[in-house]
Amino acid sequence: MSIVMTPLGLRALQSLIQTQEARLTELRAAHRRALEDCRDDTDGSIGQSAAACTEAETRLLQLEDALEGAVLAQPSGEQVEPGTVVTAVTDGRTLKVLVVDPLEAECLGRSVADLQVASVHSPIGMALLAAQVGDRCLLPQAGGRPGRELRIQQIETVPEAVPATGLAS
Repeated sequence: MSIVMTPLGLRALQSLIQTQEARLTELRAAHRRALEDCRDDTDGSIGQSAAACTEAETRLLQLEDALEGAVLAQPSGEQVEPGTVVTAVTDGRTLKVLVVDPLEAECLGRSVADLQVASVHSPIGMALLAAQVGDRCLLPQAGGRPGRELRIQQIETVPEAVPATGLAS
């Protein structure tokens, strides 16, 4: 399965993989110590450390599979799609939103540089998807309140120069 990602997202995913590899190394070392220190497993520590290693290994494999199947986003810039930066106005405020795949959103965190990061599956991502400059989109609100209107002012592709600082780890 291919995941469409921006160059920024690919760097963030590679960083997350490195972090996960380091975490797995630490968990394996802790598991070895638990095996050496424990004559029996009455407190369940060996089972817990083995489960933590298995969970970390599974997550690492998922991330590596995602990286292997990643496809560089090549948005047209004519409509909102993964890999676009949308400038929208709502309630007199200007928002800049980077619309991305859910995994990329997880890797990047809530924001990067001056951009709010939104998954295509998030409420704002779903509201913006396929919109064009000049469109008005309704952003649903929690609790059944009336939605906020977003007016699309600009759609751009992700600038390569966006710094990779503040990435989630």
